[in-house]
Amino acid sequence: WADVARRIAHEIKNPLTPIQLSAERLKRKYFSEIKSDPDVFVLCTDTIVRQVGDIRSMVDEFSDFARMPAPVLKPENLVALIRQSVFLQKTAWPKVEFIVDAPDSGLVRHFDPNQIGRALTNVLKNAAESIDGRDDPYVTTKKDGTGLGLAIVKKIMEDHGGGVTLEDAPNGGARITLQFGTASPLKAEDSYG
Repeated sequence: WADVARRIAHEIKNPLTPIQLSAERLKRKYFSEIKSDPDVFVLCTDTIVRQVGDIRSMVDEFSDFARMPAPVLKPENLVALIRQSVFLQKTAWPKVEFIVDAPDSGLVRHFDPNQIGRALTNVLKNAAESIDGRDDPYVTTKKDGTGLGLAIVKKIMEDHGGGVTLEDAPNGGARITLQFGTASPLKAEDSYG
């Protein structure tokens, strides 16, 4: 699937630059010649350029998803990474309350901190956007984005020998569980049950 995704992304991306350049050239060269509805002409050419940019961003993220590198596992403090990820989201979403219920000393696991950090960012950002927009908690309907966030999280967790579980939370909302596999052993600096 990764190879298919790369090829599709490449084929979609190829015509984007000529489309964008053509729209920009039309606007530069013919704007002064448009006598009826010049505002509509500008609106249409600007829309083409903007939409091409949006498609390019989506294709770039799709390509990134398709060629995500294998994780480089090393012992890391999972709680410290969680706290760092939550802190960044608290800064971005000051109206959303984030609560970390974890041991103070942390949990040492073998994982790729960049990839797990990306997974945490996707989950936390998706949750904050859902709360902010009052949408269905599993999906956000924001104007930008590709819808690949949870797919990326799933791939990262599977690459770590685990997975992702989505379910309704007992008191409303959603619960997302990131599970690590036995290939990345848990070591507690303090006992934690």
